[in-house]
Amino acid sequence: MRIKEGQKNYRRHSKNDRLEIPITAWWVDRPYSNGSEEWSKMDFNQKFAKPKEWISTLNKKYGMQLMSWVGPMTFTDKDFPGLLPNNKGYIDLTNPDAVKEFGKRLKLNQYSANVRGHKMDRADEQFPQMSPWMDKTPEPERRNKYIYLYAKIIDGFLKESFKDDQFNFARSAFHRCQPYLSAIWGGDSRSSWDGLAGNLANAIRCGFMGFPIWGSDVGGYLGGKIPENLYARWIEFGSWSGLFEIKLDDAGGKAKIDPMEIFGKLQNIFKASCDLRMELQPYLYSLANTSFKNGVEMKPLAYVFPNDDTNYNIWNEYMLGKSFLVAPMLDSTNSRNVYLPKSKWYDYYDLTEVYNGSTSINSTQPLEKIPVFIKQIQFILLVN
Repeated sequence: MRIKEGQKNYRRHSKNDRLEIPITAWWVDRPYSNGSEEWSKMDFNQKFAKPKEWISTLNKKYGMQLMSWVGPMTFTDKDFPGLLPNNKGYIDLTNPDAVKEFGKRLKLNQYSANVRGHKMDRADEQFPQMSPWMDKTPEPERRNKYIYLYAKIIDGFLKESFKDDQFNFARSAFHRCQPYLSAIWGGDSRSSWDGLAGNLANAIRCGFMGFPIWGSDVGGYLGGKIPENLYARWIEFGSWSGLFEIKLDDAGGKAKIDPMEIFGKLQNIFKASCDLRMELQPYLYSLANTSFKNGVEMKPLAYVFPNDDTNYNIWNEYMLGKSFLVAPMLDSTNSRNVYLPKSKWYDYYDLTEVYNGSTSINSTQPLEKIPVFIKQIQFILLVN
C-alpha cells in the first residue's frame, strides 16, 4: 500500500516510501451485490468482478482476510422462499426453505471465494414484528428471538464452511447470542463527541450484559466529515477496545477522512494505534479465549472493584482485562478526570509515574495519547 503524493499542505513522500500500517482484515459494506438494493442476490456485482482473484490477492499478498456485510432481508426482491409479509423482505428464519436458500447463496457466492466472516446488520431495523412466523412464535417473543436466530444461523453457515476459522460481528444481540457471535459493535452512532461518548457507554453496558468482545464504527457512521481531533481520539479508543474496526465513510457514502490517504499527524496517530494493536494482540487473544471464566475483555470498573461504591457511577473508563485502566478522551480539551480504584497504578507512557488509588486525578494528554494506567500486580511468595 503506497502513499499517494501531491496532497496540499502535507509532507510528501518518495515513491518507495510505504505506510507500513498493519491491517489484518477488510470488510466490504453494501452495496456490492446484484439484485434489490445491490444485495438481494448476495453475490458480487461487476464493480467487484472476479472475487476469487482479488480476495486471493488480499489473502496471499497482503495477509488479510475479507468479510462482507449481510442482512436478513431481500428488500423489494421477492424471488426468495419464506419471506415475511413486509416491505423490507425480511426472511422468516423459522422457515427451513428460507434458511436453506440464505445459506446456499452465501456459500455459492461468497464462501467459495473465501469470504471469512460478516458484519451482521438490520436484524432490529424496521422489523415486521406482527408478521406471522412459520413456527408460530408468539408476537411478544419475536424481536428478541429473531436476533438470536440470526446470530445462530449465520454462525452455522460460517462453521459449515470454515469451522472456527471465521469471524462475525453484529449490531444487535440478545442474551444467549454470545455462543454464536465473535463480537458486537455499538451501532450507527453520530460522528460527534456525543457519538463517541455514547459508544463508550454502550461498551460498559454490554460488559455488564456479558458480551466478551465489543467495538464501534471508529469515527461514527452518520454525520458527514469528521473533525481530525475527534477522529484521532476515536481511533485511539478503538485500538484499546475489544474489536478495532473502522468505517471510512458515512451512511451516504461520502468520504469522512481516510487516515491512509491523509498525511501528517492524523496518519501518524493511525499508524501508531495500529502498531499498538498488533502489540496488544496476544493479550487480547488471551482475554477472548479465557472470557468464559475471567469475564469480558472491556470490564466496567465495578466489575473488577465491586467493593468501591464510586465505581458504580463511572461509565467513561474501563479495565481492559485486569491489567490496563483505559480512559478515552471525550472532548477537545485534551484533559479529563480519571478515577483510579484502590491499588497502585503506573502511567502506561511513563512507568516512573506511580499513583495510589481510591482517588481522582486530572490527566492531560497530547493528541497522540489517551490516559492508560497499569495496575500493580502483587505476588505472594510461599516458602516451605
